[in-house]
Amino acid sequence: MRGFFGRALAAFAGQAGQAAASVLLLVAIARAMPPAERGEFVLLTLLPQLGVYLVTLGLPAAALYYAARRPERRRAVVGLSLAGAVAAGVILTAIAPAIFELTDVDRPSLWVLLAGNTTVSWVIFLSWVAYGMSRYYVGGGLRTVPVMFAAAAVAGAQATGSVTTHEAYVWWIVPHVVLAAVSLGYVLRRYGIEWPTRPELREWGWYSVRGSATQVTNLVALRFDQWLLGALGTTAGVGVYSIAAALSETVLLVGRAVGVVVLVDTASDRDRRAIRKQIGVSVGIACVAAGVLAAIVAPLVNGAVGSSYEDAATLTQILLLGTPGMIVARLVSNALAGAGRPGRGSLYNMVAVVVTVSFDFLLIPSHGANGAAWASVIGYTSAGLVALPEIIRSPARDSVSADAPPSDSAENPTRSSERAS
Repeated sequence: MRGFFGRALAAFAGQAGQAAASVLLLVAIARAMPPAERGEFVLLTLLPQLGVYLVTLGLPAAALYYAARRPERRRAVVGLSLAGAVAAGVILTAIAPAIFELTDVDRPSLWVLLAGNTTVSWVIFLSWVAYGMSRYYVGGGLRTVPVMFAAAAVAGAQATGSVTTHEAYVWWIVPHVVLAAVSLGYVLRRYGIEWPTRPELREWGWYSVRGSATQVTNLVALRFDQWLLGALGTTAGVGVYSIAAALSETVLLVGRAVGVVVLVDTASDRDRRAIRKQIGVSVGIACVAAGVLAAIVAPLVNGAVGSSYEDAATLTQILLLGTPGMIVARLVSNALAGAGRPGRGSLYNMVAVVVTVSFDFLLIPSHGANGAAWASVIGYTSAGLVALPEIIRSPARDSVSADAPPSDSAENPTRSSERAS
């Protein structure tokens, strides 16, 4: 148990840096532009951060799983990650005009979007691979460094004059482009790159498809409602709501960090008998943190971003009510995914997708950002309640072949027997 929480602390430290950088960028953007323009910036940056999981059907999670499960094939995992990032960048750029038309966002040039979508997708893939290799500080650092540079650049530009939405977006893209180039060069020299075999493509793709609903659910709960708010409400509402979402997500770092370790540990066949205790302790810590944040959020928002965003305090308090459900759902889903059963976790979390989106369409038109917040709380809680029975069951890893396509083991019995051993 001590070793588990040591790894969880390392994962938390890596992701805490990303959260801190995001908060700094949040403050810099909020001080540089009014809510409506900030809302446009949020929707621009959400495209690759949300879309990479959607258009690849959760492939980054498969990269994490097989980087942990098959260390001898990490070169192939890197190759698939690079191909997935490029494909995601091209697809997202192609569909961007239609998406931004729905939300009244003034999009930048397609070349700028292509650079941003592709490089951010690669950084996301690579961070998941790093987590799969138990390099939690590296995984967190890959997401932290470019956001930190973007925050500093926007703050510096704002200090010398006004900042437009497109200028802020470019400042966000540039460090991702630099990091993508540097990291790709390093990976090629250190590990090399290899294309997966045909059986691996089927196996990894099958895992990705089965686990994609889990990723989609998490993204719907944490991000997609901002898109719906932009389409059904206003970009100003997105600008305020995104601050509340960012603040509430700092509490969810507990579940996110522990969840990554749970997935890696189960994929690596480490002892998983303490899962109930790990989930209970994690939920308790997250709830205490949520209570503290709820008590101080009003003066925190006013002091950090000003009175024009004061409604974000109430929205944050609403979102924090869903903390227990989200933590339980995340940890149970990750335990199942690490045990080679992502399909089961996906089925549980699909309930949250339906509930959240349904209430978004029901509440946003009449209640705006408040409606989006309550819809998320209902979705979080639904996911937790549906996943809760899994805590009672044994989390021991089932045979991967139970969810794997039959043709994989039939075509390559030697590799299948190696995995079973």
